[in-house]
Amino acid sequence: MKKLFLTLTLAASMVSAFGQNSKAIVSNGNFVQIGDFDPGNASFSNNQFLGIVETNPKDFIYDAKNGHAIYQDKFNGLVFCSISGNQVTTKNVFMITTVMAPVYIPSAEKIVCFSVQKEFNGYGSNEDNLFLSTIDVKKGITKNILKFTDLSINDVAAPFYGINNVMDRFTGKMTEKEVAISKPMYVAEKDLYVVLIRDVTGTNRLYKLHVTSSNALASSARCDYNIIDMTHVSGTDIAKTLFFEKSGTTNILKVGDFNITTNSMSNVSVITTFTGAEVNNGSIKFSIDQTQLFVSRFDGNKTTIYNLNTLNNQSASSVNYSGYIQFDYGFNDSYYKKHTRGDIIGLYPNPSTGLVYFKNNTGFVPSSIKVYDNIGQLVRSIKIEEISSEIQIDLNDMAPGMYNITVDMPGEDFNGKVIITN
Repeated sequence: MKKLFLTLTLAASMVSAFGQNSKAIVSNGNFVQIGDFDPGNASFSNNQFLGIVETNPKDFIYDAKNGHAIYQDKFNGLVFCSISGNQVTTKNVFMITTVMAPVYIPSAEKIVCFSVQKEFNGYGSNEDNLFLSTIDVKKGITKNILKFTDLSINDVAAPFYGINNVMDRFTGKMTEKEVAISKPMYVAEKDLYVVLIRDVTGTNRLYKLHVTSSNALASSARCDYNIIDMTHVSGTDIAKTLFFEKSGTTNILKVGDFNITTNSMSNVSVITTFTGAEVNNGSIKFSIDQTQLFVSRFDGNKTTIYNLNTLNNQSASSVNYSGYIQFDYGFNDSYYKKHTRGDIIGLYPNPSTGLVYFKNNTGFVPSSIKVYDNIGQLVRSIKIEEISSEIQIDLNDMAPGMYNITVDMPGEDFNGKVIITN
């Protein structure tokens, strides 16, 4: 708690380079508007008309620095908005496929999302497959970077995102499928895309992926919480997390501090309870300087916005907005920095007089570290029992020279060289 308090105190003393305004997207009936929003008093102003939709738009993302906004439209594609003052221009990107769990990575100008795509299975029929895909905002190019062979969209069902319409590319008809994918979180400091998926066995699993590397590194672990949405506390492994529990027919909406490394929850508080309504329409947001935390939930008629105390996660006040609204403050400066693999993982100091450290900001737990001499003989093997951002490798007793170090990581192993001087 002291670490979290210090982080929030430091964040409160920072002044963002591009302001504190929140943008929001509003749906009243079939009309969609975008404008400025104050979640403290639920006031919406300077609105611009965007178009007509059949269902409420989802997954609103705001890039304050570049004046961009993104949301999912009724066709399961995405809409890109360019904002200049109160003028908004839009570009529709029809994906021909269901889009779920999108996040925007400002440093790469890419969107990462899940997509459901029909593929011929070689046995005379077509089947739905789940992919992790990227969309290059500038070029408009979509690329599949990972296919989930252990997940079947046909067998996945839970009330996180509710029912999505899927277009069959071969018949052109729309079908409905229930999916169990939480709203995702991107942690720029770790280049980490985090999302909860209920797999075909009915087990909640937390997936973590590095999505800006040449190959998406993936790991998954069992998670005992029904996560709806997450927002990252800068400089920590903590995500403020909106999740729910069920007691009979009652849904209990809660907020807690979720450790994305250990999958443990602490500092839990109850926000509200309700029955007979979906739970997939809630979200949790930090203000850009992380001094305010908001939970919003649409009950079918109004959106209730809870202003939370960032230390104990309890609701300090709440306001209502008549209708459906999603708001987003945008990103802090760390999200615009282009990260390299060396920022996340590596060996230091190099050269070294004996003590070498493996920097591990991946969020993954390596299973072992092996050290080889320059003729390929194994000279040291270290088993890793727990996650750490810095793992010590003691080579004090080694002769001077070059050593090859292999770290067994989920997905792609790390291979590096270190020179020992004496």
